[in-house]
Order: sequence, then structure tokens, then C-alpha cells
Amino acid sequence: MSFTNKEILSYSKECNVLYVEDDATLRESSRKLFSNYFELIDTACDGYEGVECFKNFIEENHTPYDLVISDISMPRMNGIEMCKKILAQIPDQAIILISAHNEPEIFYQAIEIGANAFLSKPLNDALLKQAFYKVCRSISDRKNRKYFYEQLEIQVRQHQRKLEALYQEDVLTGLHNIHALMQTLKQRAEGSLALININKFHEINEYYGYHVGDSILQQLANLPLEHFDEIAEVYRGHSDEFALLAKPSCSLKMLDDALEALQTNLMTQTFVVDYDGKDTDMTLPVQVSIGLAGGGDDLFMRATSALHKAKYDESGKISFDASLPIKQAYKEKFAMVKTLHRAVMDCRIVAYYQPIVENSSKHIVKYETLARLIDQNGTVMTPGSFLNIAKKAHLYHVISQTIFQQACATFRHRLESFTFNIERDDILNQKTCAYLLEMIDSFSEPQRVVIELVETEQMVQTQSFTQFITELKKRGCKLSIDDFGTGYSNFEYLTRLEPDIIKIDGSLIKNIRTMPRSRIIVEAIVQFAQKMGIQTVAEYVENEEIFELVSALGITYSQGYYFGKPQLHLQR
Repeated sequence: MSFTNKEILSYSKECNVLYVEDDATLRESSRKLFSNYFELIDTACDGYEGVECFKNFIEENHTPYDLVISDISMPRMNGIEMCKKILAQIPDQAIILISAHNEPEIFYQAIEIGANAFLSKPLNDALLKQAFYKVCRSISDRKNRKYFYEQLEIQVRQHQRKLEALYQEDVLTGLHNIHALMQTLKQRAEGSLALININKFHEINEYYGYHVGDSILQQLANLPLEHFDEIAEVYRGHSDEFALLAKPSCSLKMLDDALEALQTNLMTQTFVVDYDGKDTDMTLPVQVSIGLAGGGDDLFMRATSALHKAKYDESGKISFDASLPIKQAYKEKFAMVKTLHRAVMDCRIVAYYQPIVENSSKHIVKYETLARLIDQNGTVMTPGSFLNIAKKAHLYHVISQTIFQQACATFRHRLESFTFNIERDDILNQKTCAYLLEMIDSFSEPQRVVIELVETEQMVQTQSFTQFITELKKRGCKLSIDDFGTGYSNFEYLTRLEPDIIKIDGSLIKNIRTMPRSRIIVEAIVQFAQKMGIQTVAEYVENEEIFELVSALGITYSQGYYFGKPQLHLQR
């Protein structure tokens, strides 16, 4: 196959060549011939000089020759030995060897060291062009591959830097995120850290939408930058939190004073948000809780502990107190989560039942179902010690379903009714609602099932609540309102819910003999309930005097230690 000069030049013109030949006349004539194809041609008179020339070129240009063309038979160092030294340094070096001898042994040596082509003297023009085309095309392909991989590597590094930036940057606010904060804390021996939490932020998201919550986060992110840029680094923490890490020159007192100013500013600051996406602006006030800690080890943990306490403090800002048993508290929570998991697996979440008597007859007519956890030592634990942790550990719904299933099994062949408490978390969980309705459908007398609503006003506005109550009433279940008379309790929502029973809060019943105000409230509840056709239950009936009094007021049922404590097994 023959190749034109143009075809060869398309690959050879940018190649740098080292030509090694001991015959000066031949070296010069060949160099002139090769210059038709290559722009740069350096020459050497033997293998020794060729090696030195090759090294010098790399030192000056930081890259080797593209092609080495060499005679084989030369004084001091022949072409084979020279090429071995070059290939030891640059293993993929392109080489063309030339020899006046056509013995097979020389040809095999050329192949053995990895030469790309072998030509015989005198040079045949067609074979020379063929060798130049193939070798230079190979060199060009190798350069292109190298360039491609270099560009690919650059792109990979650029993407890596972008990913690293994203890993440490909050997209919404543009601030460094919690990962960046943790990296910085690892590098600092000591300092001061404040955690800022937006109060009731979940309600803003729930009632106004996540776009409103995002807008508030973005606006609040700018406030710390204005006030703290000189003294602290600002980070976006988890969800509705920000973190302020004091700079080395900023003391704990300086950071505390700046936070005080921030709280004062927020009292008059309003946040303008687009409520419905139709240019309807709305202003919302925002209040925060702040946890502050200084020192070295466990700085983030101590600030978190202070923030947790600040949420329940009137000032809304707490500095970490070294006397707080932070590690012990976390250990106890983790231990309780472990205990809960084991109890669920071992079926040690059990239903206890407390009797409720009819005041007119003093007969037990129903029982309240209560959850208990039996630990591995046999100790009975009440809900106050594990229920909140169960919610955080996503085990609350398992407990609710387990207790209701046990209650249905217990009263399936009894005559009494039973009550079962449900909370907001139950209503919001579709699986729990579906399970309760399924169990009620399998219960032969659903009118003996009393669903007792806790924290009623917090969930009465939700659609899922309305749907669930409708399904309960369809099945003939009774509806009861728990702890009526304190907190969120009011008469207005009784007219909307139309409950069958209201349970009067125990704090009113306990003080009914000694506090006239408690008695007045109870009387008003009873009179209203009687007019509405609603039955009433008095909680915390501890003795005969209280029982006689609640009976005289016309309360329908009584519940308390006077008639019995919660128990695991019921008598026939």
C-alpha cells in the first residue's frame, strides 16, 4: 500500500524526531529526506550520543521525542543497546530501526526490544513512507488518547471539587453546612459555639407550606451574616437550625452579647413571605431558642444540650452548664431505645386495665386500656418512662397496635366495654388507623369499644382526623374526650365532635374538696354535658369522700385507686 506525502504529513508534521546515524554523509542526506515529513529533527552520531541527546531533550522540554530513528551498527554503543536504555526510561517510545544487514537475527532483535518498524539500507521510498505513515499515525493516536484522558481527568477533578463544595455547602442558604462545621470543629482545640433553632418551625411548614419555611430560612441566614460576620462563622445546621462558631479572636462573652442583640432584634423583626404565589405578601414573626457552649471537647454536644434546655426556658437562651449530666442522659436514652426494641421483639409490651365504675350502681362497667413495658428484670414501666422515646425511635405505632390488639382479645368474650387512648401520632399514621378499624370490624360488639381522644384540639382541624372519627361512628364505637377541663379543652369543639363521653381532668377532681374554683369548673362541665346528652367520667377518684362528692354532682362514672389500680389480669 502506498501513501502520499499529504497523508503522511497529516500525522507526522508535529512529531519531534531524534535521528541517530554514524555515517555523516548518510546522516545529512537522510535528514534532508526526513525533513519532508518532520519539522524538528535532531541528530546524533552514535548510540552513546543518542542517549545523552534524548535525556537533554526531556530536561529542556519535559517530554520525550515523539520518534527515534536509528541505525543499528554504530561505534561505542549500537542502536539496539541505545534503544534498550531509552525504552527503560520511556517504555512506549516509538522507534524505527535501520540496518544495512538483512540477517534474520538482527530483525528478531529489533522485534524483541519493541521497535515499531524495521527498514533495510538503502532505504526504499515506498517502504519508508509506509513505515512513517503507520508509526506516526500510532503516535498521533497515542497523543490523542493522552489528551483525552488528561481532559477527562481535569473534568473529574472539577466535578470532584464541585461535589466537595456541595457536600459542605447548603444549597438553600448558600452557607456552609453541618458537615463543614464538623470538619472545622475537628481542627480546633477550643472555641465557642452557638446553636440557633427556630421555634415551632414545623408548624410554619405545615400551615403555610414549605416554600414559606424556605423563605424564612433564607432571610434568617442573612441576619446572622450582618451581625456576626466579624466575630463568628455562620453555618446551616439540621433542618431549622443555624450554628455560629466564634472566631479565635471572639470570646464566649462577646458571642453571648451578640446573641442577646439578635434575640432583641427578632422581637421587632418580621419576615415578608409570598404566601400563595399570587403576589400576596404576608408578614410572620420569628422567635428562636439558642444554646451556647464554650471550651474544647464535645463542643457540639454541649451546645446541643444547652439548646434542648433553652427550648423550655423563658429566656430562650441557655449557656451550657458543666453540671448537666449530658453523656449520662444520652446513654440512658440509648439504653431505653434498646430496651424498647427488645421488649417489642419479646412481646413484653402488654396491656393493663383500670376499672371504671358506674356511680349509680358502683358496678364495674368498663376498663381503661393502658400500655406497660415489662423489662428483662420483670419491672413494670409506665408510659411516662418510655412513650416519648418510642415516638422518636419510630416504635410508637407498633405499641399502639399491639395494645389495641390485646384489648380486643381480652374483651371479646367479656361483657364490659373498654377504652383505648389515641393521640395525634395515631391519627396521622394511616397504617395505625387502618389497623384499628380492621380490629374493630372483627369485634362482634363495636359499641363496647370506646376510643378516647388525647390532645383533641391539636388534631381536630385535620382531614385525617375527621375521616377517622366518621369511620368510628359508622361502626357504632363510642367517642370519649380525655382530660377535659384544662389545657386546650373548651366547650366549642364538643358541639362539633358530638362525643359520647368526656373524662374530666384528674387535677380538677383531686382538688374538688379543697379548691372552690375546681368545683365550680366541674359543675359547669357536668351541667353542660347533661344538656348535651354526654356522659361524664371523674378521674383520680382516690377515696370515698371524693366519690360521694362526684356522685352528688351527677357525674356518670368514676375511675381511680378507690376502685382499683391498673392490672394485667382481670377476674371473671
